Parts: sequence; structure tokens; C-alpha cells
Amino acid sequence: MKAWQRVLTGVLLSVLLMCTAAARNGAEIRTLENGITMVMLRDANLPLVSMGFYQPGGVVAQSEDNSLASITYALLSEGTRTYSRQQLHSIEENGGSIGAQSYNRLGALSATVHRDDAATTLSFLVSMQREPLLPPERFEVIRNQTMAAIANRQAIAHRHGAWLFRRELFAGTPMAFTATGDAEATANLSIDEVRDYHRRVIARSGGAYFLLAGDLDQPLIELVVSQLSALPADDETALKAFVHFDTASPLQRWHDAPGQQAHIFLRYSIPGADDPCFPPLQVGTAILGGGMGSRMFSQLREREGLAYSVNASLGTTMVNASIDAYMGTARHNAAYALDAMQRHFRQLRDELVSESELQRAQNYLVGNHALSRETIGDQGFSALLNIAMGLGAEHDASYPERIFAVTAQQIQQCAQQWLDAEPDFLVYGADQPR
Repeated sequence: MKAWQRVLTGVLLSVLLMCTAAARNGAEIRTLENGITMVMLRDANLPLVSMGFYQPGGVVAQSEDNSLASITYALLSEGTRTYSRQQLHSIEENGGSIGAQSYNRLGALSATVHRDDAATTLSFLVSMQREPLLPPERFEVIRNQTMAAIANRQAIAHRHGAWLFRRELFAGTPMAFTATGDAEATANLSIDEVRDYHRRVIARSGGAYFLLAGDLDQPLIELVVSQLSALPADDETALKAFVHFDTASPLQRWHDAPGQQAHIFLRYSIPGADDPCFPPLQVGTAILGGGMGSRMFSQLREREGLAYSVNASLGTTMVNASIDAYMGTARHNAAYALDAMQRHFRQLRDELVSESELQRAQNYLVGNHALSRETIGDQGFSALLNIAMGLGAEHDASYPERIFAVTAQQIQQCAQQWLDAEPDFLVYGADQPR
């Protein structure tokens, strides 16, 4: 490793150690009698507090691909029975932020504010979770905005191709749905469906998580515990969002489309983040497609000029885990490009990686992991997500140790175990070769 690489690695590791130290020192998990799990992280470096509800469900709690979750969450900040829309957003005048968003398996109702505004913000969040107005006139506006977002996705080839791949791969399951879903189904969505989704998914205590992170003192913690404990328990069983969904594997599709570009989506199913092969496959994925120093970028893009964009990634998850690779190329090169991508995955299985590639990938992963957790809010959300998935709050703290312990032999062994099966792929923008 060159001198500048050692210096950069040291800096990134220092950032990570500072982040994980804050998480370790302030980490506390408390489950209330009504079923809400509180995740608390203390960091007094700045007078800021991040807090919010994280509800299991998200998009996978829908019964059809009609953008229901994202529209419902967008409506939560449009006023409540107690607070007007203007009051909810008044915290922005002091530099704070408040909002709601739906992910695939979770929904977030969160805020980051000055600690002096924390008590007021807590009342806002509780009111938004339990008693939003969900005004019909704003529903119409937000649904129209969502329809515009869907049209935008359909007009951008690589985004539309990714949507098609997901839809076909997980056909017949809620994992086929996305935040901005099918245009026709979204146009037919009703305000009654929004109200029902809020009742059965968002306005719940059982299974919910509440993140409280930042410059915390005991009076604030006691206030949060008091207000959350006052929320009623649920009669229904808590939703389980982190469950496995069946796929149509092996899925291999070609979709022709107008234009000169082809978009290739490639997917290898792998085990969850608690499996011993997960860290070696993370490092192997970074060797192939993590950053400008990766194999596919340097060889397929820079050397062969085959791709204008190429990457591979593997995010931490316990269910439906996969290595996902993408390449944008000229449509006449699509068949060759698809074979070239698979050839690189086979090479990971058949040959040992070099020591320099191993070190570059490890540094890349650890550095990006640190930079993605710069704020206490980022650290808190990551801890909460790991808890929700069953990995535990301290999973992040041992990330560098797991990554730097990976050997070239482990990468090859795990690649032989998990990359031997036929991958799923979808090529959008080119005909299947005859």
C-alpha cells in the first residue's frame, strides 16, 4: 500500500472509530409496555437532536403497486387535529427539519432540531403519527405529484428498467412494489385507502421503533418515555416487514425499447448478513464494482470502452440479500456486455484475488461505511435498522473488523458457494440475440 493510501485509510478509520465510539457510549435500547422499542444514542458535540418513529411495513404493507405508502406518509405533515401544517413546519425557521418517508420495509416519521425545540417536536411527531388530518384536497395534489414522478421514471430508461426488473423478479409479492408505483393503480387510489393504511400500519405501537439521538439530557429522555408510554397498545399482531419473499429466479429477460442505450441489471442471490460468507462477498463485490478502482470499471469501461456506467453493490440485509450489478452500454453491445459482467463474477469464483485488490476493496468499504455515518442521526438510524433486522445495535461497531479479516481464500470459497448458480438478469433497451 502506498504512503498516501495508508494516510487516507488512517483518517477514514479515525472517523469510523469516533462514530462507533459515540454509538457505543450512548447506545440504549428500551422496550415500553405498549410494544414501542426506543433506541437512544447520546452525542453532545452539537446541540442537536434527531428523533422519530420508524414503523414496520412501508411499501410491502401494500396490497397493490399504487404508491399508497409514499402518498400516506407525505400527507402526515399536512396538518393534524392539534397542529396546523404551518405549526408543524415552524421548526424549520430555526434550522430544523421534519418530514415523513416510506421505504420498502419501513416508514419514517422523523425530525432533526435544535435541542431547545426537542420537546415541541416530540409533540408534533406524536400528533402526526396518531391524528393526522389526511386532507382530501392535499391528497389530490400529492397523488398528482406522484403521477408526475411516475411519468419521470418511465421517461428515464435506466430507472424504468430497474422498476421492470424488480416487478418481474418479485412478481406476485409486495416486494414487486415501489414507492412510486404503477401509473394506473396510483390514479385509482382513494383517500379511504390512505386512511385505512394509516390506521393499520402507521398509528400503531406494537413493533414500532422510536429513535432518540443527539444531545440528550435526562429530562428529555423522561419526557419521551412518558409521551410514548401514554400511547395505547395494539389489539392486532405487530407487522413483520423483514421477511423473505419468493422470487421468479432464475429470471432472464430482454426488453426492447427505443433509443441507442441498453441497461443491464444483474443479480446474484446470497445469504443474509449474519452468514459467515456475507463479509467475503461484500469485499468481492467491491473488487468487482465498487468505485473507479474496481475491476469492471477499470476493464470494461476504461480499457474496453464498453460501458458509460458500471457498478456492483451489496447492502446489509437479512432477507432477500443479493449482489446487484448494473451496466449502461450501447444497445449493439448488450449481449457481449452481459457476458463480460458474468465473466467477471466467474473469475471471482475461479481465481484468487490479488493482495492489492483485496486491500483496496477493504479500504473502500470501511471508508464509505464511515462517511455514511457522519452524523449521530445516521448512526442512530443504522443501529435501529440493525435491531429491526435482528443483527443487534452493535453490528456497525464490528464492521471494520469483519471486513479487514476477509482473506482472498474466503472470497473464492464463498464465491464458489454462492455465485455458481445462474444469475437473474434483465436487459432493457435491446433485443435478445437469436
